[in-house]
Amino acid sequence: MKRIVYDYTNLTSDVVGESGICASDMESLRLRAAIAVDDFVELASAEDVTFPRLPELSVDDILVRASQDQAKFTDLVVIGIGGSSLGARAVHTALTRKASGRMLDGSPRKGPRLHFIENVDPIETIDLLDALPLATTLFNVITKSGNTIETLSTFAIVRERLIEQFGQDGYRDRVVVTTDPERGPLRALAKREGLFSFDVPPEVGGRFSVLSAVGLYPLAVAGIDIVSLLRGAARARDRAFDRDLDDNAALLFAVHQVALYEKDIRQIVMMPYAQNLTDLSAWFVQLWAESLGKKRRDENGTQSHVGPTPIAALGVTDQHSQLQLYMEGPNERSILFIEVESCSMGLDVPSLRGLMDGMGHIGGRPLEEVRRAELQGVREGLAEESRPTATLAIPRISAESIGELVMFFEAATSFAGSLLRVDPFNQPGVELGKRYAHGLLGREKESHYANRFTRAMESRVRRVVAL
Repeated sequence: MKRIVYDYTNLTSDVVGESGICASDMESLRLRAAIAVDDFVELASAEDVTFPRLPELSVDDILVRASQDQAKFTDLVVIGIGGSSLGARAVHTALTRKASGRMLDGSPRKGPRLHFIENVDPIETIDLLDALPLATTLFNVITKSGNTIETLSTFAIVRERLIEQFGQDGYRDRVVVTTDPERGPLRALAKREGLFSFDVPPEVGGRFSVLSAVGLYPLAVAGIDIVSLLRGAARARDRAFDRDLDDNAALLFAVHQVALYEKDIRQIVMMPYAQNLTDLSAWFVQLWAESLGKKRRDENGTQSHVGPTPIAALGVTDQHSQLQLYMEGPNERSILFIEVESCSMGLDVPSLRGLMDGMGHIGGRPLEEVRRAELQGVREGLAEESRPTATLAIPRISAESIGELVMFFEAATSFAGSLLRVDPFNQPGVELGKRYAHGLLGREKESHYANRFTRAMESRVRRVVAL
């Protein structure tokens, strides 16, 4: 099988000048890079299950349950947010066709239609619930903590509707829970009401959990080949153990991003040139932002705020949206292109000679060749303007290659956390917002946050303009 290739030619100073990476930038980070690999190896060797170990775990129980549910249901709704949904959505989008619902290779869909309720948006929620055939719809409610406000609010609405229509037994037959094995309100409810459940390994954070039951169960029900997905992830994980910086692509990517960060290139744009990889960018944005955007206590005792900013884009679409800024705006970001080397669908542009002046050269060319020329042109144009870019080239979109990409970015995020000297596996800033929300909604143990909010609002001079 051809390997994924990381091409960083256009990140280097000999191509893009001062904004690029030079040999001294790399040498200054080599020792920290070796420590980052040691941290990753230690993480993978932990007694408790951590994300690098997920490709090793048996998925027999997931496959058995998924097979049963495929035969019973036409639709599966994932109720989750952030890491509880973005990963599964990214993989599903990559490996299926949006309009027809068929698998990527054109074969009929192998399982129920997959839907996601991620936001507490009443219009979206009621629209989906009213449109679905509830009698043949399965709901997978996912929250690691078991107390996620958005997820449990939506689940409470679904639970009530299912009980009203199908009774307690019918509700129980249409819900699968994925949460912490012991703790949290959702786990307690699942035990009390006899709901079928999967465990989220306690040491696997939500944004690193797509290769656990969080992502694997809904993907398997929807007909995705999760065994191949994990095979690709295991291959990328094993390569990430390499202590040789020049042979470890995930480590090299992380080192490059930290080197650029230290040169004030502090944004990274992920721009896949494949519509099916759109949601992969959204997943990466959460992974990178929530893992690396942190307060840091420096060696001199001072506190600093660190973290590169990830941005999602899509080629060719965003050539006509964001590219002008990237080409001629402030030189403060790098771009990571994802290129699919083989995506031929036998779709050629008909002859345009005599129809459109100046466009005859496009006629007869495969549409894939047009897209490839767009990518090559943008990449070279950015290099000419001294804008650093890199490219991940994958041979084709498949379950294995997507599994490799998932583990590549997860390992790179772990490496980048070590290099930036932050904990990539916590999210204290997110937790603070959750505490305020719980307090404002009346939970007793966070009531002091509601009081703090009230005092803060009373102390501020309101400055509001009505349109």
